[in-house]
Amino acid sequence: MKPHYLGRLLWSAAAVVEAPVDDVADLVLRAEAGEVDADSFILPHTEVTSGLVLTGGPVRFGVVPRGLSAPTMFIEVDRPRRILAVEGRWWFRGVYSFEPHPNGTLVVYRVYDIARTVRWLVPLLHLQQRLSGTLDGDGIQLQVHAFVSRIGQRLGCGVRLATAAEWAGG
Repeated sequence: MKPHYLGRLLWSAAAVVEAPVDDVADLVLRAEAGEVDADSFILPHTEVTSGLVLTGGPVRFGVVPRGLSAPTMFIEVDRPRRILAVEGRWWFRGVYSFEPHPNGTLVVYRVYDIARTVRWLVPLLHLQQRLSGTLDGDGIQLQVHAFVSRIGQRLGCGVRLATAAEWAGG
């Protein structure tokens, strides 16, 4: 995966999946082009619905929802570094990392403002999303918990949010 402009860190959250890091990484980082179903790739920000298609690959994929012809977001998979990045719109990049932990796998999620143009608009978008409750610190924790819960269900193991002692917060 080529280096990206990471921009400014906005939010971060972490959780623990009580399964070995290789098992978690194998499940989450096995994206392949084609239609996504409940038995394939686990997408971090969306429930799998029929008709969702990954295009491209093997490192960068477009995510094309049913009824559309172009991707609405992109996913990048870096298997050697155990990183999954989700990029949407012109200002957002979410980066998941999967790290060894004494109880299994530490899943860390960091959200970055990557806007290079019209940067003045990003704070207005954040305000709108905070007011609607769709993207803020609590919302990020809920997203991470939902994501690791799907991982735990697939692997048959427990999950929980990480404590401050386990994770410094990004």
